[in-house]
Amino acid sequence: MPTARSGAERSRRTLFPPLPRVQRPRLLLVEDDADLAAHMERIAHSLVPALTVDRTTSVVEAKALLEVRDYALVVADYLLEGRESGITLHAVCDDRSVTQFALMSAFAVRDVLENDGAAACPFLPKPFTTAQCREFLRPLLAAP
Repeated sequence: MPTARSGAERSRRTLFPPLPRVQRPRLLLVEDDADLAAHMERIAHSLVPALTVDRTTSVVEAKALLEVRDYALVVADYLLEGRESGITLHAVCDDRSVTQFALMSAFAVRDVLENDGAAACPFLPKPFTTAQCREFLRPLLAAP
């Protein structure tokens, strides 16, 4: 049995329809150095405060996350603990239509990137300053 209150609630819903859910942009950070990952997360949040950052330390975990979530950007260390290579995520990201994929490394890996077909991906050499990391992430996070 409808009441006056339920009728008022119904008209309020008509006048003020629910707002659409806003999808927050997501960054997947694949880095086995916890301090460096936390630092990069802070820098990313300084650029895009609404950014959701997922951090993982392995390629296996990253692949699992890529199966269930959409990411605007994936940044992976070239060589992770256990000799895993973040470069293997490049093909997975292409398959999943990730907007951007980038690598970082303390090694000079430009030759390897060219051999693995990832020469066009952005590359951040380690060590880097906060300013260098901010300038590296800024255009990647601004990409549509």
